[in-house]
Amino acid sequence: MTPLILRRSPRHGVGVFALTDIPRGQALFHSLFAPQDWLYRDRPLQKPFDRFCYKEAAGRWCCPKDVRRMSIGWYLNHSSRSNLGRREDGSYVTMRRIRKGEELTLDYCMAFGERKPVRESCI
Repeated sequence: MTPLILRRSPRHGVGVFALTDIPRGQALFHSLFAPQDWLYRDRPLQKPFDRFCYKEAAGRWCCPKDVRRMSIGWYLNHSSRSNLGRREDGSYVTMRRIRKGEELTLDYCMAFGERKPVRESCI
């Protein structure tokens, strides 16, 4: 298991950071979110927990069932120049070497198949 830590992010709120150097091509997660972690709703959770929800293309809101027990995947911030990528089998791997102390990021557009680019300012 690669040692990671949650800490304040200069990008947005809380982020995931490497405690050691991680080589390129290292598999880190098989799945960011387990199906049992989801709660599907007609609207997001109340503030301030609404920021952990997102709207699917089908129009329903996807939120964590318990905001006190969210997987580390919920804390990966978006970057159009991400250092993580998603394989066809659902695993997430490093796209390049990640240095100790560097934040792990994910391009939400590529990872989740969004049709429109995600603007950095809206995350």
